Amino acid sequence: MKTKVFISWSGKDTSSFEVAKKLAGWLPKVLQNTEPFMSDNIYAGSHAIAQIMDNLANSKVGIICITKNNINSPWLNFEVGALNNVVTTQSGVVIPILIDMTTDEFSKYSSPINNLQGKVFNKEGIKHMLISINTCLEYPLQEKSLDDIFEVWSSSLFSEKKSIHLSPYTPFLSYEIAEESTSNNQNDTDIISERLLLLRKIASSKSIVYSETKYKKLENDLKYLESNGYIVINTNDKNVFHVTVTSLGTALVNSYF
Repeated sequence: MKTKVFISWSGKDTSSFEVAKKLAGWLPKVLQNTEPFMSDNIYAGSHAIAQIMDNLANSKVGIICITKNNINSPWLNFEVGALNNVVTTQSGVVIPILIDMTTDEFSKYSSPINNLQGKVFNKEGIKHMLISINTCLEYPLQEKSLDDIFEVWSSSLFSEKKSIHLSPYTPFLSYEIAEESTSNNQNDTDIISERLLLLRKIASSKSIVYSETKYKKLENDLKYLESNGYIVINTNDKNVFHVTVTSLGTALVNSYF
């Protein structure tokens, strides 16, 4: 049976996505018993959140593609927390891959992610990543075999590294929950992540009362959550909307946040 590997990235940082995409294509060439998953192949339609949750719950390995821009992303930290919950019961690993920072820089960030042992995105760091993943496989490679295969395939990964466009560091990049429904210029992962974060916000209060103006701004996302059974929307007055989390929504949030 192949070991599922959940590769996490932030939709607000293009270099995070590029590295995640390259690792997802490259990893099975080195460790053939791995099955990488990225949320870019899930669409923001019905059951998208459930599909991500299912892959989080069934992954024994997590790779987190970290940049200075996305290290404080709520979505990225959510996935790290969910993966930590899962791998601790499966003897798995979660490995941050540091794209534009050193391990010393990584350790200075105030983020739950830096409690993990990060590896720089270079030949040495990726080799350490493979060694860790190999220990999680049902049939791990012998050390000599892994060394030989890595030497064969490492050049292809790092020749592609030159084509990765590093996003400029933006200290004030916002990761707040959207104050209106997700717009057409966002990719599907952005939409899914913001809907899940909105659900967490509702669940933390059990219920929220929205004015008509605020409700209209969030209407698409709230209706999506309602259609999947995560919330219930009631209104006794056309100007006030009562949004309450369901037991399914509560279970989802409690399981992964």
